[in-house]
Amino acid sequence: MKAKIKKYSGELILILSSLVFSFEWFFIRNLTSRGYSTFDIVFVRAFGALLLLSIILPIFFRGVLNFKKINKSDLGYFVSLGFIAVITNSLFNLALKYTTVANVMMLLYLSVFWGIIFGFIFLKEKSSIRKVIYTILAFLGICLVLVKGKNEIALSLGVGELLAFITSFVWTADSVIARKIKHTNPFFRMFFIYIVMSIVSLVVIVSLNNLSYLQKFASPDFLVYGLGLAITAGVLGKGLMYLGINRVPVSIALVIMLLEPISQMTTAYFFADEKISFINLFGIIAVFIMIILISKKTEKSKELLGEEIIK
Repeated sequence: MKAKIKKYSGELILILSSLVFSFEWFFIRNLTSRGYSTFDIVFVRAFGALLLLSIILPIFFRGVLNFKKINKSDLGYFVSLGFIAVITNSLFNLALKYTTVANVMMLLYLSVFWGIIFGFIFLKEKSSIRKVIYTILAFLGICLVLVKGKNEIALSLGVGELLAFITSFVWTADSVIARKIKHTNPFFRMFFIYIVMSIVSLVVIVSLNNLSYLQKFASPDFLVYGLGLAITAGVLGKGLMYLGINRVPVSIALVIMLLEPISQMTTAYFFADEKISFINLFGIIAVFIMIILISKKTEKSKELLGEEIIK
């Protein structure tokens, strides 16, 4: 049993990461309904997570915040990941203003295909025909999960769809870069990324408004929902995602992360009275099956991948 867990530790960590994101919609929806902008939400997620990491890391992981081990190349990647995080979060929220959640999520998870392409080009990851077929079936499963109303996906092509498409492309770059610098500690990586995110989003907020606007951030609602978002999606979700990506090829990692919209949809069903039809349930089962098949390692692939060690 322990051998099995160790063998599939990367996949299990990514599944846990997807589950941690289950209530992301809840915190974002409550902040949005109270008049907070896209950049307000990006800032509270980043700055809240940064404060938490500033407390947790020195106490429990003293060796993590060691800037001497980071070279200029890694530093450049960290800054890039910070800007990517600001862009993807902002575009995602904007896309939701112009089109349906179903359309946004379906286009966002085109990233599973970009993952195969990017992984091959930049990381020299090989994808078998079997993996490609399972990936296509997993994406079709997501389409079934997002079917609404009369069992149709009302996909139109407009501003919202364009923003979601761009988000899927940029989001894949985040996973590729994270895999490329897997030798760096995931929590130190997050710490630096959130510094960049906090600074960039704060500059944008002040530029669009003024310093007095920041008084809104003292609201109890902003602090409560913002802290919830920072703990779940900011620290736990992102941290587990980077840990998993360190151990799993990008093309596989992005497919496993298809569980994220499913987990959010499931919690919305129980806590926001959103409906799940039989065809949605069939799609959920299909995605789970495809993830298991894609994650299954052959003896040859185990020899090629080996056991990854997180430093």
